Amino acid sequence: MDGKIPMISVIVPVYNAEKYLRRCVESIQRQTYPNIEILLVDDGSEDESGRLCDRLAEEDPRIRVIHKKNGGQASARNAGLRQAEGELIGFADNDDVLERDMYEVLYRNKIRENVRISGTVADWVYRHKTECPGKKFESRIYSGQELMKNMLYKENLIYSSVWDKLFEKELFDSVKFPEGCEFEDYWVLSRILPGIDRIYVETVPLYHWYQYQNSRSKSGFDEKTRTYIEIPKRMYAAYIEDGADMELIRAARNFLLLGYIKYFGRVFMADALKDEREAAAVYQKELRELIRDSRDKRIKKSVLIKAWILSGPLINLYAILWKMYKKRKDGTKYS
Repeated sequence: MDGKIPMISVIVPVYNAEKYLRRCVESIQRQTYPNIEILLVDDGSEDESGRLCDRLAEEDPRIRVIHKKNGGQASARNAGLRQAEGELIGFADNDDVLERDMYEVLYRNKIRENVRISGTVADWVYRHKTECPGKKFESRIYSGQELMKNMLYKENLIYSSVWDKLFEKELFDSVKFPEGCEFEDYWVLSRILPGIDRIYVETVPLYHWYQYQNSRSKSGFDEKTRTYIEIPKRMYAAYIEDGADMELIRAARNFLLLGYIKYFGRVFMADALKDEREAAAVYQKELRELIRDSRDKRIKKSVLIKAWILSGPLINLYAILWKMYKKRKDGTKYS
Protein backbone atom coordinates (compact mmCIF):
# COMPACT_ATOMS: atom_id res chain seq x y z
CA MET A 1 0.00 0.00 0.00
CA ASP A 2 1.34 3.40 -1.00
CA GLY A 3 1.06 6.67 0.87
CA LYS A 4 -0.59 7.43 4.17
CA ILE A 5 -3.41 5.10 5.05
CA PRO A 6 -6.02 5.64 7.76
CA MET A 7 -5.99 3.83 11.07
CA ILE A 8 -8.47 1.02 11.64
CA SER A 9 -9.65 0.67 15.24
CA VAL A 10 -10.63 -2.94 15.90
CA ILE A 11 -12.95 -3.20 18.93
CA VAL A 12 -12.97 -6.54 20.76
CA PRO A 13 -15.42 -6.96 23.68
CA VAL A 14 -13.87 -9.39 26.15
CA TYR A 15 -15.78 -11.40 28.71
CA ASN A 16 -14.54 -14.64 30.33
CA ALA A 17 -12.61 -15.57 27.21
CA GLU A 18 -9.22 -16.62 28.58
CA LYS A 19 -9.35 -19.89 26.61
CA TYR A 20 -9.69 -18.23 23.19
CA LEU A 21 -8.64 -14.59 23.53
CA ARG A 22 -4.97 -14.87 22.57
CA ARG A 23 -5.86 -16.77 19.38
CA CYS A 24 -8.31 -14.02 18.40
CA VAL A 25 -5.93 -11.16 19.19
CA GLU A 26 -3.04 -12.80 17.36
CA SER A 27 -5.18 -13.06 14.23
CA ILE A 28 -5.65 -9.27 14.41
CA GLN A 29 -2.00 -8.61 15.21
CA ARG A 30 -0.99 -10.58 12.10
CA GLN A 31 -3.13 -8.45 9.77
CA THR A 32 -1.32 -7.38 6.60
CA TYR A 33 -3.00 -3.98 6.86
CA PRO A 34 -0.25 -1.96 8.59
CA ASN A 35 -2.12 0.74 10.55
CA ILE A 36 -4.28 -0.88 13.21
CA GLU A 37 -5.09 -0.27 16.86
CA ILE A 38 -6.71 -3.03 18.90
CA LEU A 39 -9.11 -2.02 21.66
CA LEU A 40 -9.67 -4.84 24.14
CA VAL A 41 -12.70 -3.94 26.24
CA ASP A 42 -12.66 -6.08 29.38
CA ASP A 43 -16.33 -6.16 30.33
CA GLY A 44 -15.92 -7.13 33.98
CA SER A 45 -14.51 -10.60 33.27
CA GLU A 46 -14.53 -13.02 36.19
CA ASP A 47 -11.70 -15.22 34.88
CA GLU A 48 -8.15 -14.31 33.86
CA SER A 49 -9.26 -12.45 30.72
CA GLY A 50 -8.68 -8.98 32.17
CA ARG A 51 -5.12 -9.77 33.21
CA LEU A 52 -4.48 -11.46 29.86
CA CYS A 53 -5.61 -8.26 28.13
CA ASP A 54 -3.03 -6.31 30.13
CA ARG A 55 -0.26 -8.78 29.27
CA LEU A 56 -1.13 -8.59 25.57
CA ALA A 57 -1.00 -4.78 25.73
CA GLU A 58 2.46 -4.97 27.33
CA GLU A 59 3.62 -7.10 24.41
CA ASP A 60 2.22 -4.88 21.63
CA PRO A 61 1.91 -1.07 21.72
CA ARG A 62 -0.95 -1.24 19.21
CA ILE A 63 -3.16 -2.75 21.91
CA ARG A 64 -5.10 -0.61 24.38
CA VAL A 65 -7.18 -2.06 27.20
CA ILE A 66 -10.39 -0.65 28.63
CA HIS A 67 -11.51 -2.19 31.92
CA LYS A 68 -15.16 -1.63 32.84
CA LYS A 69 -17.97 -3.03 34.93
CA ASN A 70 -19.95 -5.77 33.27
CA GLY A 71 -22.61 -4.30 31.00
CA GLY A 72 -22.81 -6.72 28.09
CA GLN A 73 -21.42 -6.76 24.58
CA ALA A 74 -23.30 -3.66 23.40
CA SER A 75 -21.97 -1.66 26.34
CA ALA A 76 -18.43 -2.85 25.62
CA ARG A 77 -18.68 -1.91 21.96
CA ASN A 78 -19.99 1.55 22.85
CA ALA A 79 -17.08 2.01 25.25
CA GLY A 80 -14.68 1.05 22.48
CA LEU A 81 -16.30 3.46 20.04
CA ARG A 82 -15.88 6.32 22.52
CA GLN A 83 -12.13 5.75 22.73
CA ALA A 84 -11.37 4.63 19.17
CA GLU A 85 -8.83 6.87 17.43
CA GLY A 86 -9.12 5.39 13.95
CA GLU A 87 -11.00 6.87 11.02
CA LEU A 88 -12.29 3.37 10.27
CA ILE A 89 -13.92 0.88 12.63
CA GLY A 90 -13.86 -2.91 12.70
CA PHE A 91 -15.16 -5.34 15.29
CA ALA A 92 -14.25 -8.87 16.36
CA ASP A 93 -15.72 -11.27 18.90
CA ASN A 94 -13.23 -12.55 21.45
CA ASP A 95 -13.44 -16.22 20.39
CA ASP A 96 -13.28 -15.82 16.59
CA VAL A 97 -10.43 -15.66 14.08
CA LEU A 98 -9.72 -13.28 11.18
CA GLU A 99 -7.87 -14.13 7.98
CA ARG A 100 -4.51 -12.30 7.80
CA ASP A 101 -5.57 -10.12 4.87
CA MET A 102 -9.13 -9.37 5.98
CA TYR A 103 -8.66 -5.66 6.66
CA GLU A 104 -6.31 -5.19 3.70
CA VAL A 105 -8.99 -6.63 1.40
CA LEU A 106 -11.80 -4.64 3.02
CA TYR A 107 -9.83 -1.39 2.80
CA ARG A 108 -8.74 -2.04 -0.80
CA ASN A 109 -12.35 -2.68 -1.79
CA LYS A 110 -13.51 0.44 0.06
CA ILE A 111 -11.07 2.68 -1.83
CA ARG A 112 -11.48 1.01 -5.21
CA GLU A 113 -15.28 1.08 -5.08
CA ASN A 114 -15.57 4.39 -3.17
CA VAL A 115 -17.92 3.03 -0.49
CA ARG A 116 -18.48 3.90 3.18
CA ILE A 117 -18.90 0.27 4.25
CA SER A 118 -16.90 -2.66 2.95
CA GLY A 119 -18.00 -6.16 3.90
CA THR A 120 -17.03 -9.79 3.65
CA VAL A 121 -18.70 -13.09 4.50
CA ALA A 122 -18.00 -15.41 7.41
CA ASP A 123 -17.69 -19.12 7.55
CA TRP A 124 -19.31 -20.93 10.49
CA VAL A 125 -16.83 -23.26 12.17
CA TYR A 126 -18.36 -26.29 13.90
CA ARG A 127 -16.50 -29.12 15.56
CA HIS A 128 -16.66 -31.42 12.53
CA LYS A 129 -17.47 -29.12 9.62
CA THR A 130 -17.31 -25.58 8.27
CA GLU A 131 -20.13 -23.84 6.40
CA CYS A 132 -20.24 -20.58 4.45
CA PRO A 133 -23.68 -19.66 3.07
CA GLY A 134 -22.37 -16.38 1.63
CA LYS A 135 -19.96 -18.06 -0.80
CA LYS A 136 -22.76 -18.72 -3.29
CA PHE A 137 -23.28 -14.98 -3.85
CA GLU A 138 -21.34 -12.63 -6.12
CA SER A 139 -18.71 -10.17 -4.91
CA ARG A 140 -20.05 -6.80 -6.03
CA ILE A 141 -21.71 -3.53 -5.05
CA TYR A 142 -24.99 -3.91 -3.16
CA SER A 143 -27.32 -1.22 -1.89
CA GLY A 144 -27.80 -0.90 1.86
CA GLN A 145 -31.52 -1.61 1.47
CA GLU A 146 -30.82 -4.76 -0.51
CA LEU A 147 -28.49 -6.05 2.21
CA MET A 148 -30.88 -5.10 5.00
CA LYS A 149 -33.75 -6.97 3.35
CA ASN A 150 -31.43 -9.93 2.88
CA MET A 151 -30.67 -9.96 6.60
CA LEU A 152 -34.28 -9.55 7.66
CA TYR A 153 -35.37 -12.42 5.43
CA LYS A 154 -32.36 -14.51 6.59
CA GLU A 155 -31.22 -15.15 3.04
CA ASN A 156 -27.57 -15.39 4.11
CA LEU A 157 -25.62 -13.10 1.81
CA ILE A 158 -23.76 -11.50 4.70
CA TYR A 159 -24.35 -12.14 8.36
CA SER A 160 -26.26 -9.74 10.56
CA SER A 161 -23.26 -8.77 12.66
CA VAL A 162 -20.81 -5.89 12.60
CA TRP A 163 -17.68 -8.04 12.73
CA ASP A 164 -17.65 -8.87 9.00
CA LYS A 165 -17.62 -5.23 7.92
CA LEU A 166 -15.35 -2.18 7.86
CA PHE A 167 -17.14 1.10 8.66
CA GLU A 168 -16.32 4.76 8.45
CA LYS A 169 -16.31 5.88 12.06
CA GLU A 170 -18.67 8.80 11.34
CA LEU A 171 -21.49 6.32 10.74
CA PHE A 172 -21.62 5.73 14.50
CA ASP A 173 -21.90 9.42 15.43
CA SER A 174 -25.66 9.20 15.85
CA VAL A 175 -26.09 5.43 16.28
CA LYS A 176 -25.16 3.40 19.34
CA PHE A 177 -25.62 -0.23 20.30
CA PRO A 178 -28.71 -0.66 22.50
CA GLU A 179 -27.42 -1.91 25.84
CA GLY A 180 -28.89 -4.83 27.72
CA CYS A 181 -30.37 -6.31 24.54
CA GLU A 182 -30.12 -9.19 22.15
CA PHE A 183 -30.15 -8.40 18.42
CA GLU A 184 -28.15 -5.22 19.10
CA ASP A 185 -26.26 -5.63 15.81
CA TYR A 186 -29.52 -5.73 13.88
CA TRP A 187 -30.64 -2.47 15.46
CA VAL A 188 -27.40 -0.68 14.56
CA LEU A 189 -27.40 -2.03 11.02
CA SER A 190 -31.10 -1.22 10.58
CA ARG A 191 -30.27 2.41 11.34
CA ILE A 192 -27.14 2.57 9.15
CA LEU A 193 -27.59 0.37 6.10
CA PRO A 194 -30.81 1.74 4.51
CA GLY A 195 -29.18 5.16 4.19
CA ILE A 196 -26.13 3.82 2.34
CA ASP A 197 -26.45 3.59 -1.45
CA ARG A 198 -23.32 1.53 -2.13
CA ILE A 199 -21.68 -1.23 -0.09
CA TYR A 200 -19.10 -3.59 -1.52
CA VAL A 201 -19.28 -7.20 -0.32
CA GLU A 202 -16.41 -9.63 -0.83
CA THR A 203 -17.86 -13.15 -0.83
CA VAL A 204 -14.59 -14.91 -0.04
CA PRO A 205 -14.86 -15.85 3.67
CA LEU A 206 -12.37 -13.77 5.64
CA TYR A 207 -13.89 -14.08 9.12
CA HIS A 208 -14.14 -17.39 10.98
CA TRP A 209 -17.11 -17.51 13.34
CA TYR A 210 -16.65 -20.34 15.83
CA GLN A 211 -19.84 -22.05 16.97
CA TYR A 212 -19.79 -22.76 20.70
CA GLN A 213 -22.51 -24.20 22.84
CA ASN A 214 -24.56 -21.37 24.29
CA SER A 215 -24.06 -21.53 28.04
CA ARG A 216 -26.70 -18.85 28.69
CA SER A 217 -29.45 -21.04 27.23
CA LYS A 218 -28.62 -23.71 29.82
CA SER A 219 -28.36 -21.36 32.79
CA GLY A 220 -31.97 -20.19 32.87
CA PHE A 221 -34.18 -17.45 31.46
CA ASP A 222 -33.21 -13.80 31.82
CA GLU A 223 -34.93 -10.56 30.89
CA LYS A 224 -32.74 -10.04 27.81
CA THR A 225 -34.56 -12.90 26.11
CA ARG A 226 -37.59 -10.67 25.60
CA THR A 227 -35.51 -8.30 23.50
CA TYR A 228 -35.53 -10.96 20.78
CA ILE A 229 -39.05 -9.59 20.25
CA GLU A 230 -38.73 -6.03 21.48
CA ILE A 231 -35.81 -5.03 19.21
CA PRO A 232 -37.54 -6.32 16.03
CA LYS A 233 -40.67 -4.47 17.19
CA ARG A 234 -38.65 -1.26 17.44
CA MET A 235 -37.18 -1.83 14.00
CA TYR A 236 -40.58 -2.54 12.44
CA ALA A 237 -42.14 0.53 14.08
CA ALA A 238 -39.19 2.74 13.12
CA TYR A 239 -39.43 1.78 9.45
CA ILE A 240 -43.15 2.53 9.44
CA GLU A 241 -42.54 5.87 11.16
CA ASP A 242 -39.70 6.69 8.72
CA GLY A 243 -41.98 6.03 5.76
CA ALA A 244 -39.55 3.37 4.56
CA ASP A 245 -39.89 1.39 1.37
CA MET A 246 -42.79 -1.10 1.70
CA GLU A 247 -40.53 -4.02 0.84
CA LEU A 248 -38.27 -3.06 3.75
CA ILE A 249 -41.28 -2.86 6.07
CA ARG A 250 -42.41 -6.31 4.96
CA ALA A 251 -38.90 -7.65 5.55
CA ALA A 252 -38.96 -6.18 9.06
CA ARG A 253 -42.29 -7.93 9.67
CA ASN A 254 -40.69 -11.23 8.68
CA PHE A 255 -37.85 -10.55 11.11
CA LEU A 256 -40.36 -9.85 13.86
CA LEU A 257 -41.90 -13.27 13.24
CA LEU A 258 -38.44 -14.77 13.57
CA GLY A 259 -37.98 -12.83 16.81
CA TYR A 260 -41.01 -14.51 18.37
CA ILE A 261 -39.71 -17.92 17.27
CA LYS A 262 -36.27 -17.15 18.73
CA TYR A 263 -37.78 -15.96 22.02
CA PHE A 264 -39.86 -19.08 22.51
CA GLY A 265 -36.90 -21.29 21.60
CA ARG A 266 -34.80 -19.68 24.33
CA VAL A 267 -37.62 -20.03 26.83
CA PHE A 268 -38.01 -23.72 25.97
CA MET A 269 -34.30 -24.46 26.34
CA ALA A 270 -34.29 -22.78 29.76
CA ASP A 271 -37.46 -24.65 30.84
CA ALA A 272 -38.93 -21.23 31.63
CA LEU A 273 -42.34 -21.50 29.96
CA LYS A 274 -44.20 -21.73 33.28
CA ASP A 275 -42.33 -18.74 34.70
CA GLU A 276 -43.01 -16.80 31.51
CA ARG A 277 -46.68 -17.80 31.30
CA GLU A 278 -48.06 -14.25 31.50
CA ALA A 279 -45.62 -12.70 29.02
CA ALA A 280 -45.86 -15.73 26.74
CA ALA A 281 -49.66 -15.39 26.58
CA VAL A 282 -49.31 -11.76 25.48
CA TYR A 283 -46.72 -12.70 22.88
CA GLN A 284 -48.91 -15.53 21.57
CA LYS A 285 -51.75 -13.06 21.04
CA GLU A 286 -49.43 -10.62 19.25
CA LEU A 287 -48.14 -13.46 17.12
CA ARG A 288 -51.66 -14.48 16.05
CA GLU A 289 -52.33 -10.90 14.93
CA LEU A 290 -49.03 -10.71 13.08
CA ILE A 291 -49.71 -13.97 11.23
CA ARG A 292 -53.08 -12.66 10.04
CA ASP A 293 -51.32 -9.67 8.49
CA SER A 294 -48.50 -11.69 6.90
CA ARG A 295 -49.18 -12.12 3.19
CA ASP A 296 -45.60 -11.70 2.06
CA LYS A 297 -44.57 -14.38 -0.45
CA ARG A 298 -40.93 -14.11 0.66
CA ILE A 299 -41.80 -15.40 4.12
CA LYS A 300 -40.88 -19.06 4.23
CA LYS A 301 -43.71 -21.50 4.83
CA SER A 302 -41.68 -23.13 7.60
CA VAL A 303 -41.59 -19.79 9.44
CA LEU A 304 -45.36 -19.36 9.16
CA ILE A 305 -45.96 -22.92 10.33
CA LYS A 306 -43.70 -22.48 13.37
CA ALA A 307 -45.35 -19.15 14.19
CA TRP A 308 -48.83 -20.67 13.87
CA ILE A 309 -47.95 -23.57 16.22
CA LEU A 310 -46.36 -21.24 18.77
CA SER A 311 -49.39 -18.96 18.76
CA GLY A 312 -51.81 -21.70 19.85
CA PRO A 313 -52.39 -24.72 22.11
CA LEU A 314 -49.73 -26.90 20.42
CA ILE A 315 -46.95 -24.81 21.95
CA ASN A 316 -46.07 -27.48 24.55
CA LEU A 317 -45.57 -30.13 21.87
CA TYR A 318 -43.40 -27.68 19.93
CA ALA A 319 -41.32 -27.10 23.09
CA ILE A 320 -40.51 -30.82 23.35
CA LEU A 321 -39.51 -31.10 19.69
CA TRP A 322 -37.50 -27.86 19.81
CA LYS A 323 -35.43 -29.05 22.78
CA MET A 324 -34.67 -32.35 21.04
CA TYR A 325 -33.53 -30.50 17.91
CA LYS A 326 -31.35 -28.01 19.78
CA LYS A 327 -29.61 -30.65 21.87
CA ARG A 328 -28.73 -32.58 18.72
CA LYS A 329 -27.48 -29.43 16.99
CA ASP A 330 -25.43 -28.29 20.00
CA GLY A 331 -23.66 -31.63 19.87
CA THR A 332 -21.90 -30.42 16.68
CA LYS A 333 -20.57 -27.26 18.35
CA TYR A 334 -17.44 -26.67 20.36
CA SER A 335 -17.95 -26.96 24.11
